[in-house]
Amino acid sequence: MYSSSPGIRRYVVELQRRLALPALLPPKGSCSGLRAHLWEQSCLARVANGRLLFSPGNTGPLWYSYQVATIHDLAPLEHPEFFTPAFGAWYRVLIAGLARTCMRIVVPSAFTERRLLYQFPSAAGKTVVIYHGADHVLKVASPSTHDRRRGDDPAERGPCIVTVGTLEPRKNLRTVLDAWRFLRRRGRRDARLFVIGGAAPRRVFVRQELPSESERIVFVGTVNDAHLVRLYRRAVAAVYVPFYEGFGLPILEAMACGTPVVASDIPVVREIAGDAVLRIDPRSPMEIAIALARLLDDATLRDRLSAAGCARAQRFLWNDAAQRTARVLLEVA
Repeated sequence: MYSSSPGIRRYVVELQRRLALPALLPPKGSCSGLRAHLWEQSCLARVANGRLLFSPGNTGPLWYSYQVATIHDLAPLEHPEFFTPAFGAWYRVLIAGLARTCMRIVVPSAFTERRLLYQFPSAAGKTVVIYHGADHVLKVASPSTHDRRRGDDPAERGPCIVTVGTLEPRKNLRTVLDAWRFLRRRGRRDARLFVIGGAAPRRVFVRQELPSESERIVFVGTVNDAHLVRLYRRAVAAVYVPFYEGFGLPILEAMACGTPVVASDIPVVREIAGDAVLRIDPRSPMEIAIALARLLDDATLRDRLSAAGCARAQRFLWNDAAQRTARVLLEVA
């Protein structure tokens, strides 16, 4: 469903790498958007042919009950203002159907489990919380020569702050940019903001108008893992302040890299990151700016959050996620 989501792609890749799961994919030329959904709902069950089907991407054939599905979040149901009406309507039908027919439903947090059971009581007794991992950032090779030549090394031009996520309304980039302008008006003109992430699919998300001012802001776009880790490790801080998340992988990635994090004070962040980040009201540019200023000015605070973040991130390992997922699949099979 969210095939464009970097977090879901990461989840699928890391599990498939460890579990050696066969991939059942639509024919070439129909592997995204409406065509992929039509193939999934009309053909995938026949391709599975009575075998246990693991659907890891927020979607799955509605009439195939011998299935384990992963539901990553319920954002289109709980924040429909961020999504197109057609997508929101289809998503509600989809999740309601999966909650009713699947034998097990994997969710990435206790928060998502609570919201799923609130929205769809028919999922009671089927849910299993399995956290994602973050240790993939610790296994990244050195950046390529191409990356080193891009001329955007934060260490070359003063301190930098990074924000990571698809450029969709839910990720709250507009408020981050408002906070950035406030920070610069208060005299912090030496730092740069790196915005990392690709454009949001228009068939899924409502359009978002962002401020045109770009002084000391670098829109990096999508990057490979080596470049992403390099930016995390060189940054003074990472800021990730979505209105809603089912897990929040960029927070853990930054923590694993030793980068202090400013994050939303929302339930899933309290569950995943605890006190290892600075939590703020995601609706307040002032709070975001003040938290970033603290990290820019206070090396002791940065060191404390860096150590706490690294320690907490060590609890979230992809091998653990894969082993727990394998146990669920074996139990069902």
